This record gives sequence, structure tokens and C-alpha cells, in this order.
Amino acid sequence: MVRVITILAIASLILGCGSSGGDTASGGSGGGGGATDTTAPIVSSTTPSDAATSIAITTTVKVVFGEAMDTATITAPTTATCGGTLQVSSDNFATCVAMSSATPAASDANAAFTMTPAASLANSTVYKIRVTTAAKDASANALAAQYTSTTGFTTVAGGDVTPPTVSSTTPTDAATGVALSTTIAVTFSEAMDTATITAPTTATCGGTLQVSPDNFVTCVAMSSGTPTASGGNTVFTMTPSANLSSLKTYKVRVTTAAKDASANAIAAQYTSATGFTTLYSHTIAIDGTNDFNISENEFASSNTGKLYVSYDKDNVYVALTHADIQAGGAGGGNKFVYVIFNSDGTLATGSTNSSDSKAVFGASKKMQYSWKERVDGANYTEYQSAPGGTWAAWTSGGASNRAAGFVEASIPRASFGSPSKLQITFYIIDYNGDSGKGWLYNMLNGATDGTGNPARDLVKYVEIDFSASKTPNDAANIKNF
Repeated sequence: MVRVITILAIASLILGCGSSGGDTASGGSGGGGGATDTTAPIVSSTTPSDAATSIAITTTVKVVFGEAMDTATITAPTTATCGGTLQVSSDNFATCVAMSSATPAASDANAAFTMTPAASLANSTVYKIRVTTAAKDASANALAAQYTSTTGFTTVAGGDVTPPTVSSTTPTDAATGVALSTTIAVTFSEAMDTATITAPTTATCGGTLQVSPDNFVTCVAMSSGTPTASGGNTVFTMTPSANLSSLKTYKVRVTTAAKDASANAIAAQYTSATGFTTLYSHTIAIDGTNDFNISENEFASSNTGKLYVSYDKDNVYVALTHADIQAGGAGGGNKFVYVIFNSDGTLATGSTNSSDSKAVFGASKKMQYSWKERVDGANYTEYQSAPGGTWAAWTSGGASNRAAGFVEASIPRASFGSPSKLQITFYIIDYNGDSGKGWLYNMLNGATDGTGNPARDLVKYVEIDFSASKTPNDAANIKNF
């Protein structure tokens, strides 16, 4: 019995060895030990498929491999920079579609990976898919060669693929005489995505709508970062947080981050060619201190003093300097300053002579309003008007101040009837001069100092155009009667 068992065991061993040799010859794995996977993975398919058309702009993008992949090596870009191992691009990978996650969703036992774009794709656009050789299977085998779809898939044609344009701005480009309190509006060719229309609230040039006086080194701070939409979201209005500056040119810029309601961005950044220019404004404190601006407000006189004109949206400011002007209440002389105005533009309304009959305005021109201030002796102030040709007391609402060598006044523009233009002329008179006939001097340069009997021609005047973008002492503002 023992002998039979021994024979069977030997036979079994012989048969087992023969079977093992046969499997090895046929290329099997042999002896129960698994062979290492050294085969490079491949891209089996993509969705959308290559050459597919009319793909929705909200599509996801799926890549299917021939085997399970190492999920740590399957990544996607989340910005326009082409990073990650799975990429989608509409410009041959100069840029890539930003995905909502850098980790594509794995499925099919880690053989399929799906990416979701962070924003809708563009209409009527060809997108290619690329898989880099950094993608590896579960055995760490990389793709043998980078995969790029041959044709790419094409998205569906949209109803609106036309980029919006800037139709106009308010104030218009090259406009002058713009109020310092202006708002700024940009009008587009179509309805815009309001979320993309923003403005800076500091001097840093941020937002998609910008206004700048220095070619966008700095920008005007707006009262809100969200411009007010109107006109069916085609017009957007910004309100500066403070008044604009006097005589400054401001340009308007719209960046390419501004998009229409169909997510089309403007094709190129818009910048106004010339810009708009604000009107003149300089406020003077009537306090006996000369804070007129020499380069903007000063005029030469016929004598040794100077003459000044300034204005803002509410008031007109005038002043004279001369050594004969004494501090308030001081002096024992009999000298007065006259500043005379007209607001009809043609110098045809008012009186042909000053209220003291010592001055005339050319051959036949007329003036309507007068401010008279004693500058040597006891204080005295007088405002008169002559709309019908006869001088009489005028409630001007003005204020004046007399200091040593300097006298100034402000008069509300409304007191002149809020005109578009105002004409102004000056003189000082010494009533004791020329043996009591009066002596006129310190007039606008071009007149000649002299007696007030007969009445002296003041020769010149200053004309202010309140709507102009130029300084009061601009040479064009000095005119002959």
C-alpha cells in the first residue's frame, strides 16, 4: 500500500513539472506571480468628439483613457494659463479654458475624467483638447506622446457674437466749458452685463469705466463703484465723489473687461481721443488777503497797480492793488475805486458814463452796474445799477474788504441776471486831483491816466465767458470799447 502511494506522488510531481514548462512556453505568467504593467496608456476618446459641431457653450469636456489612471496626475488649469495634464484651448494653446476645478471628476474606475469650464465657452468657436505626457496610468506609465485632437469641436452659433462698442460719452469728446460738478456717462451699442461695468472709488485706476486727468496715471474717484444703468443697460453714469478741477482735460477709458449681455467683451480698449475740458473756477475769500492767482487773474494797469478778475459758479471776484490804497478807515484823502460791469454782451444797455460822470466807455458804449469803494479816508461802499440809463442804488448782495495796498469784492452772478458773459472795467479816482476835477488812474493797460473833466475814456474792458475753458486774463478776453 505504501509502495502504491509513493508511485502516485512521483507521477504527480512529474506531471506538475511538465504542465509548468508548457505554460512558460506559451507566454503565460507562470507560477502564480503577476507580471509588471509597462504598457503606456492611450486616449480612447473625448467628449465632445473630435470634429463635432454645434456643441453647447455650457458643455463639459471628458477624456477617456484605455485603462485606469493615476488620479494624482490628471489635472486641469483654473486660469487662462495652460497648466495641468488635461487642457482645452481655442487658440492652439496660447491660452486655455479655465476650469472650475483643477481636479477633473473621475469615473469608469478612474479611466474617464470630466472637466467643467468656469464660464460658458464662446459661440461659433473651435476648441481643441490636449493631454500631456505627464498623465500616467495606475502603474506610473506615462502617455507615450502628447495627445492633441486633430480638428477640435465647434460650439454652437450664438444669437449675439458681436462685440459691443462705445457709442458715445457725455461730456462728449473735445467738449469744453464742462461744469466741475458734471457726471460722466458712457453709452454702449447694446445692452451690457451690468456686473462687468464698474468704476474706481479711489485715485487708483480700477474698474472697467475710468476717467483721468493725467493719462490714467491716476483716476477720478467715483461716489460708487457701480455706475447707474439706464437706457436698457446701454447707458452707465458715474458721479465723481468731488468736483472736478478747474481747466483740466479729462479722458474716458473703457477696458476690455466690459461685456455685453451675451458675454461678448469690447474688441479693444476704448480711450477718448481728446478728452473733455472743464470750465474755469477759482474761489476768492474776501478777507483782505490777495489770494488771486497771478497767472490766471491778474491784469496790468495804466499805472503801478494791478487789476484782478476771478469767478466760480456762484460769484464774480474783482480786486485792485495800488500803493494809494489805505487800510480800512485809514488816510485823509478822497480816493475811490470804481469797478463797472455790463451783462448784455453788446454794451448797449445802461449808462454811457460812470456814476460820478468822470469816465466814459469809448464813443458810445454803455455799462450797467458799479461797485464803488473808498480807499483813502473813512470807509464807504456803494453799489449802483443803471439798467434804464440812470444810476441808482443796487442791492448787489456783494461783499468787500479794504486792506493796505489792496481792495477786493465779490458779487453774486445772479445779481447780474446770471449772464453767459460779463464785461468789466476799472479805475481809481482822486477827487482832489487836477484842482478838484478828479484824476483817473490805475485803469486797464491801454488807457491813459488823466483828468476827469472832461470824462476820461477807459478804452478797454475784460469780457468773461462763463462757459469757456480759459483763464480770465486770457489775452482774448481784453477788448476795446
